[in-house]
Amino acid sequence: ELKWTPPEKNIDDSTPPIIEGYNIYRLNEEGDPERQNQMLLTPRNNYSISQFEFGETYYYFIRASATRYPFYESDDSDIVEIETKDVFPPAAPEGLVSIVGENFVSLTWEANKEKDTAGYKVWRREQGEKQYELLTPDPITETVFNDQKIEKKVAYFYAVSALDMNNNESKRSEDLKVTIGNFMP
Repeated sequence: ELKWTPPEKNIDDSTPPIIEGYNIYRLNEEGDPERQNQMLLTPRNNYSISQFEFGETYYYFIRASATRYPFYESDDSDIVEIETKDVFPPAAPEGLVSIVGENFVSLTWEANKEKDTAGYKVWRREQGEKQYELLTPDPITETVFNDQKIEKKVAYFYAVSALDMNNNESKRSEDLKVTIGNFMP
């Protein structure tokens, strides 16, 4: 999101400034300006950038125009450098279910829909404990996990989190309670 302060005066130092709107420019790889907005932006002083790639750096500047077309524009604003960085975690995985065997718990869940999902972490805690233990120090890419380090007559809670290609981690899925064996004496 680009935001700017409207000019206080015209190019010839007269006031009030005559502004019909603004044009947003981005410098291309050759350093040439390319107008980003299709129509003159009026009268707002912000612009949402929607065409970009994460991991790239872009350079923008703004010109005020006193006319709609042809543009009678101001000098360039200061150039602002924007380094696009993906800081948005994926959604928490959904649909966590289990199959319990005599010596294992098999978990499965729905694959995340985000295109940049890189893998999953599986977490477990015993009933009565507050802290989860990470069962997969290296994220797994499958939506299935088999836990064979279980004890009989224990209740476990499992959860799964998703990671994207920029290592942003989602919140954990809903807890899934799994009871191992028969609790009857």
